[in-house]
Amino acid sequence: MKDALEKREDALKTARENYFSKIRKAYEERKIALSNSWPIENNKERNKAVQNAWLNFRKAVKALGLNIKKLIIKYGAIR
Repeated sequence: MKDALEKREDALKTARENYFSKIRKAYEERKIALSNSWPIENNKERNKAVQNAWLNFRKAVKALGLNIKKLIIKYGAIR
């Protein structure tokens, strides 16, 4: 039982660490995309670039949330 418990806890810890690492990456990518969009002089193109930066960020975070939930369920932390 002790080995199973340690395996589960280690897996959950690793999953959380990977999750937060990827979240940091998503924030950094959004920051870069937003920074690159503001020098665009054409309002329509700039707004589209800003909108795409936020859309890509939301998609990345949503996908990560689904993945972490699957891992947590797999290892029995949520029933």
